[in-house]
Amino acid sequence: MTTQLTPLDSRTARVEALPVPERAKPVKWWAALGIAYMSLAFYTWGRWLTSGQLHATPHGPSPIPSYSLWWIDTIDVISVPLGLVTIYWWGIRPWRRCGRITTDGILIIAFLMCCYQDPLMNYTQLNFDYNSYHLNVAGWLGSIPGVLQPGGHNYIEPLVGWMPAYLWALFLPAVLGCVILRAIRRRWPRIGNVGLFSLIFGFFCLFDLVIEPTLFVRTEVWAYPGVIRGLSLWAGTKYEFPIYESICMGLLYTGATALRWFLDDKGHTVAERGVDELRVRSATKAILRTFAVTGAAAAIFFFTYNLPFNLISTHDAPFPKDMPSYLLDDICGTGTPYQCPGPGVAIYHQAPRASPDQSTK
Repeated sequence: MTTQLTPLDSRTARVEALPVPERAKPVKWWAALGIAYMSLAFYTWGRWLTSGQLHATPHGPSPIPSYSLWWIDTIDVISVPLGLVTIYWWGIRPWRRCGRITTDGILIIAFLMCCYQDPLMNYTQLNFDYNSYHLNVAGWLGSIPGVLQPGGHNYIEPLVGWMPAYLWALFLPAVLGCVILRAIRRRWPRIGNVGLFSLIFGFFCLFDLVIEPTLFVRTEVWAYPGVIRGLSLWAGTKYEFPIYESICMGLLYTGATALRWFLDDKGHTVAERGVDELRVRSATKAILRTFAVTGAAAAIFFFTYNLPFNLISTHDAPFPKDMPSYLLDDICGTGTPYQCPGPGVAIYHQAPRASPDQSTK
């Protein structure tokens, strides 16, 4: 017995036979962002390394307290070993045990790449500065495309003091945050994600408010010469500390914790969703996962910290009169052609680089 298809049945059969369009996987979008971000970072670093401006930023005439110099040297000494321990314990050790790179290993790479954004809080004008007594060859602020801050080639990046810190000062708080979240969940099993992350956000705000001013600002490891004084501790002195810094750091640490906390049944972050559905080799999947997590980490850093800090800094008060030269890094003030930022002071624009034809004229 044969069955005849009616015209309606045949149309339905043809529709069902049509291929269903494949939906874009989240991992592809995040990986594209990660590739763009890393390309920008390596372009900037290449531009900086070939600029001919690699030099130690001058300290200036201000005398530095001996305790500050001792603490800065201590940080420069311990930062790299602490970073290497972090890489081994959470990156290499699990990789050797599992035979593949783990989520923590990828997060370590992603958070390390966030060091590119370290000077971005001064993208428009100076409001934060490291002590120039750190071991340094200046930094890449002046080489970032579109940067407004003139004298950015003098803004230092402590290459052995704080660049490795992105391995432990950003990744380890995410580990700590997950430990605290598990403890909260055990204590209050019915708590939802909103309550859970509200508590961890409050913890990180308080954590930064205690640690950063006491260990780093009062010891002159770094300074916030540009602040809104009504929202700052020790306002008007070289030790002034903006309270909104702790709020931004609380958001950043909470975001980093969330990226590590929300994993699927295969241990993938939200940025890696859909990677197992791709028909590519396992090595290619690992590379895509790394790009994707890097893109997510970079977005978290930018939108929770650098963007709000740049917007807030446009309302800064004048710099304190007792700000020492080693905390200004020859960027503005006495001995430079630029007045330090403050009310009534225009936001200066960095002069564009001369083309090869112009440079010979």
